[in-house]
Amino acid sequence: MSRSNKPGSEKPGTKKVSQKSSHGSAKKAKPWKSKGNWKESGGKNKSGKKFDRFKKVGKDPKELSASDATEKIPGFQKSIAETKNQIKDWLQEAKRLQSSPYQPPANPYDELDPWQARAVESLVCGKNVIVDAPTTSGKTRIVEAYFAKNIKRADFRACYTCPVKSLSNDKLIEFRDMFGAENVGISTGDVKENLHAPIVVATLESYRNSLLG
Repeated sequence: MSRSNKPGSEKPGTKKVSQKSSHGSAKKAKPWKSKGNWKESGGKNKSGKKFDRFKKVGKDPKELSASDATEKIPGFQKSIAETKNQIKDWLQEAKRLQSSPYQPPANPYDELDPWQARAVESLVCGKNVIVDAPTTSGKTRIVEAYFAKNIKRADFRACYTCPVKSLSNDKLIEFRDMFGAENVGISTGDVKENLHAPIVVATLESYRNSLLG
């Protein structure tokens, strides 16, 4: 049972706000508390989950517009100009790299992380290597560096396997750009080309069949 206030108990100029609880009794809503340019309101939504207690109202007086910052912050305009020039230089460099063909480094170890360099060194020494690393971490870069180091050897032969034919076609294009079309062949269920090249890209099924004879 809810207790009612006596008539005339409210202060002049105020408005009483109440809401019904699940038991039917009236309870006062939590008031808004001002915190500078933020207002606080406590409570839960219909599912019983708490919502954010603070809501921004109006504009923060400490925030400056671009024109105000130019006037009040020393060197602000200069910093903006330098940032724009840096972005312009980065975009031009990215455009140049995208338009130019890939040039493998003179030393295949120049672009490798330490763990990649250790894997390549192990391959050069004739060891079997298993690399366990996340996707896009640079596992294929190990193979590329190993190929670049050995591509000029007359007795070098390597087979790069892919699980599906579409990936084999992609790698064929990439490796031919890197090492030359005459140095890369392909062997899939549909296509067999330049199989005597130092590097042959193959599907797993095609490579397995070649091993089984």
